[in-house]
Amino acid sequence: MATDHAPHTPFEKAQDFISAPNGITGLDTALVSLYHHFVEPGKFGWDLVVKRYSAEPRRLMGLPAAAIEVGQQADCLLFDTEAETTFTREFMKSKSQNTPFINQTLKGRVDLVILGTEILLER
Repeated sequence: MATDHAPHTPFEKAQDFISAPNGITGLDTALVSLYHHFVEPGKFGWDLVVKRYSAEPRRLMGLPAAAIEVGQQADCLLFDTEAETTFTREFMKSKSQNTPFINQTLKGRVDLVILGTEILLER
């Protein structure tokens, strides 16, 4: 379970399907699509998502486990399991719009992303 940040120029992506580099944007869609298709229907739980997207990458890079403690900076996000996300071109923050989720509505929404003292996303 991973995303691969490998940006391509519009020229590269505008080629025919066989010639264009592989990949879709995952920045905007990864967590919501995992929730919608796997967590919400009970195929696997949040524990696996957190392990694969947070704990294991930090371990592989030799970083300590992320902790949320009073008085400490937070690296976290707030996810609303009851909300929905509609992926439109206007909604997407990524420069790439290459995704099969355009104009689809999925269950779940990332409402807040905090890195240290910086709010990276707030809806």
